Amino acid sequence: MSLCLANSSSLKISTVTLKDSRLTLLTAICVSLFTDSMAAIAIAYEAPEADVLLRKPRVIGKDRLVGWRLMLQAYGFIGILETTSSFAMSFWYLERSGIAFMDIWFSFGNLPDTIDPDYYAQKLNEASSIYFVNLVVM
Repeated sequence: MSLCLANSSSLKISTVTLKDSRLTLLTAICVSLFTDSMAAIAIAYEAPEADVLLRKPRVIGKDRLVGWRLMLQAYGFIGILETTSSFAMSFWYLERSGIAFMDIWFSFGNLPDTIDPDYYAQKLNEASSIYFVNLVVM
């Protein structure tokens, strides 16, 4: 759930602060609604716990909510997997659109003469949307 909250709050911040964002407002709203709805449905179907109020409070120094194993799994394994697959999908889309990966790899904005800058900007915006949608769906 914290991933969904962080994802939706970062989208809200990016849509407010970035004037010319690649993620459109409608896409940001759809992503936010999708992630928040999935978390709400998951919580709604969670089995109730009858003894929650009977348990003693956790010991702050000993009982941790987030441990090193969770951080390693979330950022070290799942994060790298999601990032790699999202980049692969966006670069695959660019490749199928006629913009080779080697043409933009370490080009720092210097495009070859064969690529129209307006076409490149349009396809880059679409590839960026593919990246974000893939990241949220995973």
